[in-house]
Amino acid sequence: MGKTLHPAFILLLIPTLITGAAEKDDRARSLEVFEREVRPILQKHCFKCHGPEKQKGKLRLDQLDPDMVRGIAAETWHDALNQLNLGEMPPEDEPQPTPEERTTLTQWLNSELKQAAKARQNTGGQAVLRRLNRAEYQYTMTDLLGFEMDYSGDLPSDARSPEGFKNNGASLGMTALQIENYLKTARKALDFILVDGDQAERKVTEITRNKGPMKGPNSRRFSGDSSERLGRVNFWHGSFKGLPRTGRFSIRVKASTDRRPGQPAPILQAQYGYFVSGLTLNIMGDAGKIAVTSNTPEYYDISGWPEFFPKPEARVPDDKLSGIIALQNALHDGEPPPKAINREIEEELNAEATREKVAKWEKTLGELVAQREQFEKEELPGRLVKWLQNPPKKPPAQPDWSILGNAKPKSLEGASFVPQADGSFLLAGINPKNDRWVVTAKVDAPGVRAIRIEALTDKSLKKKGPGRAGNGSFVLSDLRVFAKPMNAEGKGKPVKLINPQADYQQDNDKLSVASVIDGDPVRTGWAVGGQVGKDHACLFEFAEAVENEGGTVFTLELDYMQKNAHHVIGRPRFSVSSSLLPQLDGESDRAELTSLLNAMEKLDDLESIEEKQKQALAPKYR
Repeated sequence: MGKTLHPAFILLLIPTLITGAAEKDDRARSLEVFEREVRPILQKHCFKCHGPEKQKGKLRLDQLDPDMVRGIAAETWHDALNQLNLGEMPPEDEPQPTPEERTTLTQWLNSELKQAAKARQNTGGQAVLRRLNRAEYQYTMTDLLGFEMDYSGDLPSDARSPEGFKNNGASLGMTALQIENYLKTARKALDFILVDGDQAERKVTEITRNKGPMKGPNSRRFSGDSSERLGRVNFWHGSFKGLPRTGRFSIRVKASTDRRPGQPAPILQAQYGYFVSGLTLNIMGDAGKIAVTSNTPEYYDISGWPEFFPKPEARVPDDKLSGIIALQNALHDGEPPPKAINREIEEELNAEATREKVAKWEKTLGELVAQREQFEKEELPGRLVKWLQNPPKKPPAQPDWSILGNAKPKSLEGASFVPQADGSFLLAGINPKNDRWVVTAKVDAPGVRAIRIEALTDKSLKKKGPGRAGNGSFVLSDLRVFAKPMNAEGKGKPVKLINPQADYQQDNDKLSVASVIDGDPVRTGWAVGGQVGKDHACLFEFAEAVENEGGTVFTLELDYMQKNAHHVIGRPRFSVSSSLLPQLDGESDRAELTSLLNAMEKLDDLESIEEKQKQALAPKYR
């Protein structure tokens, strides 16, 4: 069977040409929209501080060129948009734009900034002919052939443009040396893909674990001893006879993970190499990585070709060669690895005892579920009828905050949440060094604009808290919020958080409330050092209101990953608000009670309430 050689590929980038007349018409329409719709809003809310009489921050908006495509003010308009999105413009003590006015401003600014960015990317009608740079060629050939190897190793370095880029067409010329290396690399790849003759004999070798330390140039990468369990420190390695010098090989590993829900999957990394009898050095190269996702043992394959790894000299006889494979967990979670333990890891595997514990737990759980079902069937309806005879009066105004006492918090490290009468949750049980929480809550309100997290004191906490650390403090390092309609799949779409506020923060930098949403879940976070033993609270507004007519399911992900141990909130309380500008210390009420009173308000006559209506109210009352 012959082999077909495909030539190297050249990429043509031909930008779209835009006629000058069309551009002028677009500019004229845009300026007309500015004068008619945007400028009146700016004059009403912005010119007072950024106009002819006053120029706060040395900014004068009344003379700022609205033509961002042909003008030079696009960057200044972009800064104004950021301030508007963050809720810092206009200031809190000034009249605020209506939602319609704010939408008009942001839509116009976003549209103009996109047009300006597009115009700056235009090449002026010049078609740019360029080759792929090294990185692009590597990815293109890998995708095209479905075969991973180093395609760009023999290519000359790419020249940088005056702006520092390596994909500028004017800087990416083509030389005879590059064409020669393109062909050489293509032939090498096709030699592996297209195979002549009969299929090679398949040979399977079972490899058992070697005990003891790793030796050789890469031994620093392997701490401790070989083990069947790959945590942050230990590794697995084994040797075998019959080292293949050519042809494809596959490393098949049977593995499983004990990770908890929400934790990242461990990464199984393999190294492949050889050693010569009589020598103590292991010569290896990286064979690849694969995520281990199953909690039950499954097979995982990592493949390669000996030609891509360190090769023994041809004169070394096969009976003197041994292959070696090493496995590690390559997952990096941002924490420094613990000190190596140079001993065998022994685990007690008592399957019978485990089965007995599980059976006992399932029996207890079944009894508790039966008791709850009996209560809901026999006692709950009577209590609801009695409560309906003298229900509390609905407050004259909707409270700023609805407390999510019905939330379902979960610690990924095993801590327990004990519900309290005020809608908070008291942490109990295990107190891990770091923790991650996943909190889900159903909210009946058709629109939600902000979320509040309270850290409350409790006499069970050291120094009354509000943190579980020995000094009573905590560091909330990261917060993510997701929302979805009721009964929708998944955890929903991410909610962008803006305008963070807190009653107190340890400093204005790395331990401020703003650092909770700075994207750094390890080195920064909201802390209250200097004010322990007191209740504290923070809030985050939503960039856009979450609106679902039938209600919303929120998922909160809270990280406590800062280096200080046990710095976790000891008694959290979660609330949401539908107010446009909620106050941090605004009035609060239980979300369940508000939902129940709203449902009762829709009924015509509580004295003649039907059985079907009682059944609808029962879950809210419970």
